[in-house]
Amino acid sequence: MTDLDKLLNDVKAPEPRTSLKSDILKEARAQRPRKSHAVAANDNKWVWVSGLAACLLFISIFTVSFLRTPDLQAPTSITAEAKQWAEAAEVIGYDDLYAWVNEADTAEETEVQYN
Repeated sequence: MTDLDKLLNDVKAPEPRTSLKSDILKEARAQRPRKSHAVAANDNKWVWVSGLAACLLFISIFTVSFLRTPDLQAPTSITAEAKQWAEAAEVIGYDDLYAWVNEADTAEETEVQYN
């Protein structure tokens, strides 16, 4: 044990005053705010703006996504490009495969249209 340890062990803390507890409570009561009109952290006249902005954002995203959806109706006539693809498939010998793929596409489109 060092000299510092001996000195620290010998030193005793003074006894607290008997009125310490009452003094602390009296100061705490004095600093406690009275029931006044304290403004709450979220007491704002513009709180409703954030909800409105969120609703408008949701509606605009929904509207844009709905308007950008392609028309789901089945094609009524074969386009010139489709005819060229069919002729090219026939020339290279894949006309049956092209017909099968084209049939699957039109079947899916009609299923989507009716569902």
